[in-house]
Amino acid sequence: MINNEIKTLHNHLAYSAVSEQKLISLKKFIILNIFSLGFYLIAWIFQAWRFFLQKDHLDIRIALRTGFGVIYLYPLFLKIKNYASKENKVFDLKSLIMYLGVIITCILPEPLSYISIFSFIFFIPAFRQLNHAKRNDPDIVCIEQNKFSRGHKIVIFIGTIFWVLILFSVLWTIMQASS
Repeated sequence: MINNEIKTLHNHLAYSAVSEQKLISLKKFIILNIFSLGFYLIAWIFQAWRFFLQKDHLDIRIALRTGFGVIYLYPLFLKIKNYASKENKVFDLKSLIMYLGVIITCILPEPLSYISIFSFIFFIPAFRQLNHAKRNDPDIVCIEQNKFSRGHKIVIFIGTIFWVLILFSVLWTIMQASS
């Protein structure tokens, strides 16, 4: 019985300890989002929720919060704002505007739907706030990534292929329409 309790406690401590935080620059964040067609945001949201899960010992399911980002994005923006400013606000207008900006760019009709690739622009304030707060928190170990990691390079490579295919299909459609 005691061994099981020790294992459970050990697993809980290992799971809830804040891991090393690898920080990337804003330039890398923008490049990764453009090349991944916005899919890098999913990984960033997951990492942000995992950070708060570990730091605050929250009882949340981060995969579900990431998957249902539409519902949990405003609380994430608010949590980042509160962590960065050491406040405990229940409502923040800037976080709401960022949230609405993401939602609006994602529901645009067909000709304008390509704009949704640039919805990461609304994440930039939260990205900056979270990185700044992590750097200034004495309890958090941060590592600045000066170069792209192997995973980042794979995302850029695959994204480049997709961008070439998208541009080719757009040009093909234009050429077919003019014929």
